[in-house]
Amino acid sequence: NRHGRSGNALRRRMRRTPVIFVPVHIDGFGVTARRQAGLNKLEFSLVVAVASVAAAIFLAKVIEVQELGERTMVEATLRNIQTGLRWTVSEAMMRGEEDRVAELPGSNPVRWMERPPKGYLGEFEGAPASVAAGSWYFDRRERELAYRPRLSRHLVIEDGGGELRWRIAPGQGTERTALRGGALPVVTSTKPYRWGGG
Repeated sequence: NRHGRSGNALRRRMRRTPVIFVPVHIDGFGVTARRQAGLNKLEFSLVVAVASVAAAIFLAKVIEVQELGERTMVEATLRNIQTGLRWTVSEAMMRGEEDRVAELPGSNPVRWMERPPKGYLGEFEGAPASVAAGSWYFDRRERELAYRPRLSRHLVIEDGGGELRWRIAPGQGTERTALRGGALPVVTSTKPYRWGGG
C-alpha cells in the first residue's frame, strides 16, 4: 500500500529530527515583577524615613519634657529656700533674736532648707574645679548658691556661663515685712536668666 509506506517514512523522519525547545519570555510578567521590586524598595525607604522623623520628634519632645522637669525642680528648690527663710525669721522674732535676721543675707541658702537639694556638693571657696551637671554648691567667696543645669536648650543666661546663681539679699517690694523697719530676706538671682519651654 503506497499510503501506508509514506506514513511509515514520515514517522521515521520525525523520530530522527531533534526536538528544540525555545524559551518564551513573557515581557509583561517580567516588567511587573521588576516594578514590584522597585516599589518594595521605595516603600521601605519611605517607611524608614517616616520612622526616623517620628523618632527624632519623639526624642525632642522627651528632652523638652525632661528640661521642663528640671526647671520645675529648680523653682521648687528656690521656693523651699524662701519658705525656710520665713520660718527662720518668724522663729527669731518669737525668741526676740532679731539680730539673727541681719545675718541671713549672704548666708548659705541650703542652711534654711529642711534637707539639701539633690546633687548638693557642699561649700567651696570659689567654684570647684569640676562640677557635674545637675549639681548644686555654695560659693563662700561670692556668697552665692550655684547650680549647673543638665539641659539648657531653652535656657538663656544673659552674661553667659553654664551656671545659675542666687544670693540671699535683703527683701524689697512685696517681700517687705514689719521687722523693725527692715525687710524679709529673699533669694535673688545674681545672673539674670530666662528659662522657657514647656
